[in-house]
Amino acid sequence: MHIIQYFQTSWLPNSPSLSSLLFFATIFLILELAYIIACFNTEHLYRFLHHKFNIGQYINNKPLRENQRKFEFISGSVTTLINTLIIFILCHFIIFQQTLSITQLLLDVVIATLVYDLSFYVLHRILHLPGLSNIHHHHHLNSPTTPWACISMHPVEAILLQLPLAIFMVFYQMNIISILLANIWFLIGTAHGHSNFDVFGHFKHHNWVNRYNRFHQLHHQKGKGNYGFLGTHWDRLFNSAIPNK
Repeated sequence: MHIIQYFQTSWLPNSPSLSSLLFFATIFLILELAYIIACFNTEHLYRFLHHKFNIGQYINNKPLRENQRKFEFISGSVTTLINTLIIFILCHFIIFQQTLSITQLLLDVVIATLVYDLSFYVLHRILHLPGLSNIHHHHHLNSPTTPWACISMHPVEAILLQLPLAIFMVFYQMNIISILLANIWFLIGTAHGHSNFDVFGHFKHHNWVNRYNRFHQLHHQKGKGNYGFLGTHWDRLFNSAIPNK
């Protein structure tokens, strides 16, 4: 059974259009709430750890632009709307399974993460090429970054970043719960990556933990390099990693 059909037969059997609208609104609210909770918790948790226990350090101490958080939030909410629309369209091609095991759910999220990790690196690097960098410049207006900048981007970039994974999901037939969980996991990871905070900043040596915390912040500081999503493995492979001195 298709997901939209499930909403029609189980929720509003006599109003297909209203059930579709309800489905769209439900997906948007889930993703928007996940965005707000992930960013709010990340920002305030790190602030609390730093001020109360002197744990970690901020990477870039430059002041924020005027109304920067407001700009990031509005832009991020537009991205959430675009992601919702892509999921809504995608759900017309997915067969909805009413039962889903924890094992399958975790496997789906891992597979989605690996696919997104590779596609993000490729597209991110392409978006830094002349002629396309103006699109990606919207995201680089956020420097120093805050967690709210994690999905603050040009609408065209938002579409481009979601398309490879959406196309993959048409063939892989991922469950809607897996799709939402993967998107929430991406939000948590990117909110952390844009937090401008290094939890392990007081470590003397740049071990793998430090590199993971800092690699995307270095991208925003330098303006190029470190294009990866999960880490710098693709950057090291294709010679685009920034030395973490």
